Amino acid sequence: MSREEITAILADQAREIVSRFKGCPVYIWGSGQHGKWLVEHIGEKILGFIDSNPLKQGASISSYQVIAPEDVCRYKENKVIISVTSDYESIASYLSSIGMKEGLNYVVAFPLAKLQYLFSKTDSYIQRVGKYDFTGKTLLEVGYGGQLYLASLFAFLGAEKVYVSDIVEHSADVKKNAEPKLKQYIKYLVDSYPNRCDSDYTLQHLLDKIQNSIEIVSEPCVAEELPFDDSELDGIYSSGVMEHVNDPDKAFEEFGRVIKPGGLAMCLDIGVNDHRANDPTSGYNVWSYFEIPDTVWNTYTNNAYHQNRWLGVDFKRELAAKGFEIVHYDADKDYSLSKEQIERFDSRFRVYDYDDLIDVYPWVIGRRENL
Repeated sequence: MSREEITAILADQAREIVSRFKGCPVYIWGSGQHGKWLVEHIGEKILGFIDSNPLKQGASISSYQVIAPEDVCRYKENKVIISVTSDYESIASYLSSIGMKEGLNYVVAFPLAKLQYLFSKTDSYIQRVGKYDFTGKTLLEVGYGGQLYLASLFAFLGAEKVYVSDIVEHSADVKKNAEPKLKQYIKYLVDSYPNRCDSDYTLQHLLDKIQNSIEIVSEPCVAEELPFDDSELDGIYSSGVMEHVNDPDKAFEEFGRVIKPGGLAMCLDIGVNDHRANDPTSGYNVWSYFEIPDTVWNTYTNNAYHQNRWLGVDFKRELAAKGFEIVHYDADKDYSLSKEQIERFDSRFRVYDYDDLIDVYPWVIGRRENL
């Protein structure tokens, strides 16, 4: 199923779910792509956004103020639409804990979004990382976003221990809340890749085994400063995260510190594109942010937008410079970039080759060289 087909299904589901709040003043929890879609398409009396990202709190997005989750207690009389697709279970649990009731005070707009999208995406992960042997390995996911699907995939592929970390703290009940969806995902893995698992395992046995393999890093941490000893890990992976890291160069240095010789740094599905363009009504395209000087863009980065504007070639070059042999690189190509737009780029981006500029969603994997 294509991204477009999934988007259409999710849009129909969301319209039906939020229709029960028609005409009611609402806050939208999550100011990202899905939250902006709700603003554009639902047409309710939007009061503002709620977002756990401190970089967004106090900002104005799509002309609406962003408030912190702890402020929700002051506005319990208003409805909340949860647009977040990652860890929405924990958000729902929090709202319930302060006396709000699902269906009456809040709804989840996209309950199946992550799972449906992941079904369509899993083969891409298997193609890139499935050829490596993770049996008995200890891995770390950087920026898991409250979602345990990728950690489950790596455990399914044989990893003995998979740590997951994030820049913000997630609910202590993440694993418990995730269990029903993980069971669906693991069944999908078993059905789609039967040669990857022991046929003697029951589905519940496999779910328990995978859940026991996953350990959540208790304190929030950033990619540039990881709470692990030198050469403690067999690999680090992330998906759709490295474009948001403040200092990728320092992060790669940290990867080199904690990954054993021969271990892998897997930077998967990096969003090398202007994320403002995720809102089709914004007027931006993939490369719009290259037109903005660093001095201006950095003010956005410290506010509502948080992208480092590295290209795939930058990630590949700097990972190699930190002692990793690049064993895999590929990217989607978008040939719609025009010469006229390149001429509008800030000077530091005009020096890149055209082939490097049109690489969107690169996948970069490096193997730690012997010290």
